Amino acid sequence: MEATAIQHDALGFVEVLAQQTATLIRNADPAALPANLRWSVREVAAHLISATDLYTELAAGVGSPLTTLTPEALSEFNAQRIADVADTDPERLAALVLEASAGFLDAARTRPDGRVRWHAGIALDMTQLAAVLLGEYLLHGLDIASVVGVPWPIDRRHAALVLYGYGPVLPACADPTVNGGHRASYRLELGTAGSLAVRFIDGSVTVGPADDDAYDCVIIADPTAFLLVSTGRMLQSTAIALGLMDAKGQQPELGLSFGSRFRYP
Repeated sequence: MEATAIQHDALGFVEVLAQQTATLIRNADPAALPANLRWSVREVAAHLISATDLYTELAAGVGSPLTTLTPEALSEFNAQRIADVADTDPERLAALVLEASAGFLDAARTRPDGRVRWHAGIALDMTQLAAVLLGEYLLHGLDIASVVGVPWPIDRRHAALVLYGYGPVLPACADPTVNGGHRASYRLELGTAGSLAVRFIDGSVTVGPADDDAYDCVIIADPTAFLLVSTGRMLQSTAIALGLMDAKGQQPELGLSFGSRFRYP
């Protein structure tokens, strides 16, 4: 698929997911706490509004004010921006989500070839930016759906695009406390999301398209399962038991600890 078609799909998916998430927000108790999440539904909605507003600025060419990408720094940054959204009424929050997403789509379509200075100075193209924002709606929509008690099926095309957007971010998420001295190469086979090569060399990490080299560990995963496991919404043991993740290669056991080598913000 051509790059312009992928970008068109990414923006279209953001629009659809924002609309679906807004519907969930209208029907949810704003004080309810999704399972395993520190934010209430109101705070999740405020996060989506503030994050989408920020991404609109990024799409317009403004650099992110966040200079480091640690869970602690991003948590503080998000808390400050959530506090700026004072609304508590579900209808108003839903309307603000739709307003924010419309603003992002307009900005992204104005600069389709623009490069973006994301958090910590990481460079993304407009498709990757849209894909990362899609992940916000995809995952937090799942969180809110769990409170409302309605299904939230995840389209593999959506998951694949989100993983595409996460690719350039992955090296910045590597945990230096566990990767010192680690030297290993991994090939991630992610179905419709394609294949990635992740190489650790004494704490440094590189990510790029997979090639025909021999890899220490080859991880084969359904893209949706990989996304959910990576973001703490599915246990790795569950994905393995369901046949959604597996590993092979010279050292397949390395696959069990791959996720623990990153601190995802």
